[in-house]
Amino acid sequence: IGKGRRRLAVDQLVQRLKLTNIDFIDWLAPGELEAEIRHSTIGLGGHFADNPKARRVIAGKTYQFMAAAVPTIVGDCPANREIFTHGRDVEMVPMADPAALSRSISELAHNPRRREELGCAGAGLVRQRFAPSRVAADLQRAVEIALDRR
Repeated sequence: IGKGRRRLAVDQLVQRLKLTNIDFIDWLAPGELEAEIRHSTIGLGGHFADNPKARRVIAGKTYQFMAAAVPTIVGDCPANREIFTHGRDVEMVPMADPAALSRSISELAHNPRRREELGCAGAGLVRQRFAPSRVAADLQRAVEIALDRR
C-alpha cells in the first residue's frame, strides 16, 4: 500500500519475475488502512536494508502493525532493539538478509499460536509505552527539564 520512491522498480521486478500473488494499492484513507492492517497475517515492519538511516529509525508502520495486534517482523538494529525485544514482542531478523526474512515469514505463517502470542505482546507494549497519556507525560517531563523546572 502506498507509492514509495522505489515503487517503479518493485513494479518492474514483479513483472520480470511474473509474480501473480501481489496486489498494489496506491493509497487508502486512514480508516481503510487500519482495516487492511487488521486483516494482515504478518506485518513487515522493517527496515530491512542495512544502511545508516535504517539502523537509527523505527518505521511508522511497525507501530501501526503492533497496535493492531499483527505479529511483526523488524530488522535487527539499534533503533528497534531500543524498544522491542526479539521473540517477545517482535521477531527480529538480520538486516540485508533476505533468506533470514523469508525464514521468519515462513515460520510465522505456519505457526498460528506464535502469531497470536507475538501480536498480543506487541499490542500490549504499544499500549503501555505509547498511550497518549504516557507520551504526553514524557513530553511534559522533557519540557520541564529543558526549562529547568523539575
